Amino acid sequence: MENNITLRSKLSDSDHSLVLILTKDLSIISMNKNCQVFHKYYTDEEKNYISHCKKAKIAPILTEYPKEMYTSFIKTYTSEKYIFDILPWNEDSILIVGYNANESESLRIDLINKVKKITGSKPNKHDFNSLFSQIIMFYEYLLFNMPGNVYWLDKNYKMLGCNKNILDFLGLSTLDEFIGKTYQELADIANWQEGLAESFQKDDTLVLEGGQPIISKNEPPIYMPDGSTVYYVTSRVPININRQITGLMGISVDVTDLKETKAQLENSLEEIEEAIKIRDKTLDRYKQFVSDQEHDIRTPLGNLASCSEYLLSAIKSRYTLDDELLILLEGVRDSSKEILDYQHSLLLGLRKDNMSDQALCTRFNLREIVKRAFKVNLVSARYHHLDYTLNYDELTSKKYFLGDWKRIYQSLVDLLSNAIRFTNEGTVNFEVDILNHNKNEAIVRFRVTDTGIGIAEEKQDDILEAFVKTKASNKGGVRGRGLGLFRVNQYALDMNGELRFVSKEGKGSCFTLVVPLKVSLDQTDS
Repeated sequence: MENNITLRSKLSDSDHSLVLILTKDLSIISMNKNCQVFHKYYTDEEKNYISHCKKAKIAPILTEYPKEMYTSFIKTYTSEKYIFDILPWNEDSILIVGYNANESESLRIDLINKVKKITGSKPNKHDFNSLFSQIIMFYEYLLFNMPGNVYWLDKNYKMLGCNKNILDFLGLSTLDEFIGKTYQELADIANWQEGLAESFQKDDTLVLEGGQPIISKNEPPIYMPDGSTVYYVTSRVPININRQITGLMGISVDVTDLKETKAQLENSLEEIEEAIKIRDKTLDRYKQFVSDQEHDIRTPLGNLASCSEYLLSAIKSRYTLDDELLILLEGVRDSSKEILDYQHSLLLGLRKDNMSDQALCTRFNLREIVKRAFKVNLVSARYHHLDYTLNYDELTSKKYFLGDWKRIYQSLVDLLSNAIRFTNEGTVNFEVDILNHNKNEAIVRFRVTDTGIGIAEEKQDDILEAFVKTKASNKGGVRGRGLGLFRVNQYALDMNGELRFVSKEGKGSCFTLVVPLKVSLDQTDS
């Protein structure tokens, strides 16, 4: 048995209200300061507890040695009520611990509220043991079912606990199989590759000795028995209790899928970079080709335009021409100029350093653009003996606009050219009007109507796509590449406009191009 001095020193530091140790014959072994004050016991003269209580005129806590240990009872002294617990101290003595009943009830109520706040439900039992058990069970449940892999260990690298995912990963059934194990023992259970357990323990040592967490550490790959490879990122945090590091907690996240996705993205990026290099190399070669061909193409076209101009001038000076022949000759001259201008614009646009998808915005005379597009197809219409007409009376009030005249012009040429090529007899009518306009903006509609072969219903959904034709050239169709309508539709979208059509096979078609334009503030011809 410890001596009285040692006992008294320990008991005086106790947080309990009253602490008393008695022998079987109820002699006093020791009591804490609170108990000394309560019993008015300041000397060691009277050792018998009952005798002392009589002298001090205090009702004793008990009058005989208890027959049962681990029991509780309540006694009231004046206005204060105490709850006493009797516990065995050793074979020949007992420990009596008394609590102030009012303070105990307050503590119990606080604990009930904490249980409700933490768990979200009202506790079913209100005694202290049940309340503490409910809190402990709640946190154990949370830890066991946390996502990822969660474990904690002591300073000797012995496992103290883990969540369900760790047990599943190791192939264990219960926590008892995990608790107390070292990394090496776990490596033997899970057949880890050599050096993995040492790597884990090395990182744990840095945390335990340094006292600082390690966040998001990439672990070495784990080679599983089934041949697969698993990757984890782990965060380790020291467990600090009363400024003493007693162990650490680790949380690992499986990043295998992320690793695989990252690898796939890197491969895709390499493929994209390689495709860009091939594209740039191809464009460089194409640019060189365009540059090499520019002179060879432009020279004969320039000669053709000059010769046609000279030929028309010479014939007019020597002969009197009827209107039909004059129109044809002027058509040859104008067409050769148009081809030369178009070839120049095309070659300029095909240069890599001048390529752009954005529409232009320049001032132009819409009436002249319309007449020019109509006139360049006039010879072809006459050749096919078509009734070829133009109506643009509504453009008398406004003729200067701001927009991409090149896209508009090329679209009109393509629409008129298509209508003439696919019309064997009858009419091709070209109309231009303004749907809506104010001081600054206007919506202009261009409509080309023909009595040609029309478009089969099954072709109409795809006719605006590239390389789509109403009928193949080798099956009686008109020769062409199937790019005209695709280009017109793309130009319309570039200009924030739209291309639409109605058509009936054997009856003809009507294509409508609607384009928003800005009205030029200057409507003079200067």
